[in-house]
Amino acid sequence: MRISNLTRRQLLGSTAAGAVLAPFVPLLPARAALDKPPLRLIMMYSSNGTVREAWLPTVANGQLQLPAILAPLEKHKGDMIVIDGIKHSGGEKAQGGHAGGITSCLTGSVGKFVGTVIRAPSISVDQHIANTVSNNLKFKVINPGVIVDTFDAEVCAFSYTGPMQYVFPENDPLKLYGKVFANTQLPSGGVPGPTNDRAKLARQSVIDYVRSDLAALKPKLGVDDQQKIDRHLQIIREVEQGLATGAGAAASVDCKKPGVPNVAISNDTIPKIGDLQTDLLVTAMACDLSRVGTLAWGRAGCNHRFTWLGKQFDLPGGVQGIHAAAHDEFNPTMRSLLVQMHTWYAARVAALVDRLKATPEGNGTMMDNTLVVWFNEIGVGSTHSLSNVPWVLLGHAQKQLKTGRLLSVPGKPNNALLVSLCNLMGLVTVNTFGDPQFGSGSLPGLV
Repeated sequence: MRISNLTRRQLLGSTAAGAVLAPFVPLLPARAALDKPPLRLIMMYSSNGTVREAWLPTVANGQLQLPAILAPLEKHKGDMIVIDGIKHSGGEKAQGGHAGGITSCLTGSVGKFVGTVIRAPSISVDQHIANTVSNNLKFKVINPGVIVDTFDAEVCAFSYTGPMQYVFPENDPLKLYGKVFANTQLPSGGVPGPTNDRAKLARQSVIDYVRSDLAALKPKLGVDDQQKIDRHLQIIREVEQGLATGAGAAASVDCKKPGVPNVAISNDTIPKIGDLQTDLLVTAMACDLSRVGTLAWGRAGCNHRFTWLGKQFDLPGGVQGIHAAAHDEFNPTMRSLLVQMHTWYAARVAALVDRLKATPEGNGTMMDNTLVVWFNEIGVGSTHSLSNVPWVLLGHAQKQLKTGRLLSVPGKPNNALLVSLCNLMGLVTVNTFGDPQFGSGSLPGLV
């Protein structure tokens, strides 16, 4: 068959085959790295700071002792690094509060005003990492949201593809499903393949075109070299199958198209919306459609009303929620409710980790190859302080991190943590992130 008759996929496969099989034997050991699952990053956001004494763990006999808010993560505490003392310096220099915090938390930059709203003048860490690790995949970043409303546009987004270019999360699981899965062929998707002869020929593996040549060559090689070539052919076949189905080459064995989600979008359905969005995000990553995801539980200063936890969460004075409770946190009754609200978000982090640990991958699970970051825009809801902002990491990032500990870094700018996230995700030459006035280098003691 002439090259002009090859499809783009066959040409891609031919290029791979040429690079790997032309010498047939030399340099084959380098391919072993392809057997390792990819490292992924999921950043989960919740708002309105925290109640410090109910969030900050202690350490006894080398073990984390989790307080009320982190209690739902007890079974995962061996996978945790709780980071205390982070300061959102760029947010303070902008205008402080929710808007300054949300603009700077993942960008490390000082926000700039566009009319009456504030925007980040630089890319966010999730998008920056995705430009490398999700390059050539179907999506750079997948951004589901849970009732992220549009109260003052500047407090809606933390993800920026570039200066002033924010990404608004997708709130509707059905729309997210349509965007990510509706036109994506997956192994269990039931999408019929081509039936005419020309289409069948176009889908034929590039390996089939060199099979006779390989059959003639292999008897002339030693057993080890024959086995190496067989393994390379298997890798190429897996890549081709990934291209044919729409899933990435590193798709997990658990890559299956999810059911079509069905939920009404309202405050009372927040738990179900969150479960659906979590499942869609993890499934998309299991299918290697992206290696970076964010999950936004509301906007900065969100006002989710926790009606599903009981009538006591219908706060007096009209329609109120966690934002109103945070502003009245010195009221003992309100403070108790606020702790329960933040605890519920912690349980959602635990559910995400449960889902990752339940998904087989390689010799372990997806959690072995995923770094989960739970973050906030501010430290204290009532004062809008941008000091002591709560950050929690879960996962050892393919054995790069020593977990099950508390890391205290008083006053350290989030820029240093953003550098560390880049380094952990393979961008090892990154030494500054965001505004350089806040220093350079990674977060001390993290690695």
